[in-house]
Amino acid sequence: MGRLERKYTRIESDKELLRKWNRERELGNMISGLGWKELDKPQRDGYEKRYILRLDYRIRKGSHFFQTLLDLTNTTIYSHDKNFLAKNWKTGKMVPQKHPLKIVNEEDYDQLTDKQQSHFSEKWRFHSWHNEYVLVGYTMGQPFWLVTKIYPSYIYRTKITDNELEKEKDQINHYFQRTNAYARLGKLLGWKNHRYDSYWRPRAKVLARENMKLFKEEKKQIIREFNNISEEENGI
Repeated sequence: MGRLERKYTRIESDKELLRKWNRERELGNMISGLGWKELDKPQRDGYEKRYILRLDYRIRKGSHFFQTLLDLTNTTIYSHDKNFLAKNWKTGKMVPQKHPLKIVNEEDYDQLTDKQQSHFSEKWRFHSWHNEYVLVGYTMGQPFWLVTKIYPSYIYRTKITDNELEKEKDQINHYFQRTNAYARLGKLLGWKNHRYDSYWRPRAKVLARENMKLFKEEKKQIIREFNNISEEENGI
């Protein structure tokens, strides 16, 4: 295969990859646009955990002060059982789920009294685009006057599904994974933090095997032609 043929093959392969990528995104939009349907009656779906005020703070005078802070920062986590475990993908072990409080934006923070604001600290994050730290909000840490409580969780609606659309989307995703195509897509689409060479390394091994196979076949053909010439010269 000549240089121009290899270039043409790569261009066509990239075009097909982008067509699959666009189709996969289109299918995702179609699936997400199917909407929801309300259930006739609520169904149990595991458990949820939320923060509440500690008992002595709930019954004390001025408990509304702390309740206001809790209402502003409370979050909920969900689990299929009461253990609330999540997998740590680095170690492969099941560890307790993290349950951070919500980060308060500047608008809600400004509506608090000075005494309430004293329970918060600034939350900064490095912004790579601007190459500087930016204020993302205010956090309350993990106050000692908060405890968690587990409640049964219910669902009141369910997602509308389409098996044909999901099947086609899964087939495209499996193709991307099987051919290690995400790195090449990252290079074509300008993604960051993708190892583009990880796409070409396994493909280079496949091409090397194919080239070796062609080389052996060509070598056998040359030997056969040489033997035929020798036989003709010797008058055999």
